[in-house]
Amino acid sequence: TGSEWMAHDLCFRAQGPSLEVEVNRQGDQLSVESRIAVQELQLRGQVMADRIAPMKPRDAAEIRKNMLGERVLAAHRHPRVTFRGQGALGPELTLSGELDLRGVVRPLTVRAVWNQRDGCVTVRGEVVLQPTNWGIEPYSALLGALRLKDEVRLTWSLRLAPVGI
Repeated sequence: TGSEWMAHDLCFRAQGPSLEVEVNRQGDQLSVESRIAVQELQLRGQVMADRIAPMKPRDAAEIRKNMLGERVLAAHRHPRVTFRGQGALGPELTLSGELDLRGVVRPLTVRAVWNQRDGCVTVRGEVVLQPTNWGIEPYSALLGALRLKDEVRLTWSLRLAPVGI
């Protein structure tokens, strides 16, 4: 199982022990809890023309330092990002819930596509966040001449397997 997402023009990956997803089903209702260990996030590279280009190690290290630091994720105080939501099961899901990011909990609605075939479940989706809603100011540099939008687009593709497989 794994998930990738792009933040502005960067692609990060959470997989293995850094990503935990619990899905409970009762009839046609789902409850989902997803946890990401932020220290384990991997920067895959920069998104350029529908491909992921590797970054120079120095640039990647600086981005990681900023991402985990106090101004963005404050990973030393908030080691996990957690989403909890509920919704009706169907080919298209709408999960209403809460995102705990940086110790700030805000409502979040997530839309995804659920596909079950041959015992394997895949879930794909996307959500756009405004980091300022969670107390994260958009990155700026060069005395404000370079400033990122207050928007982060998260996309994911998960392959879910029952516990014990």
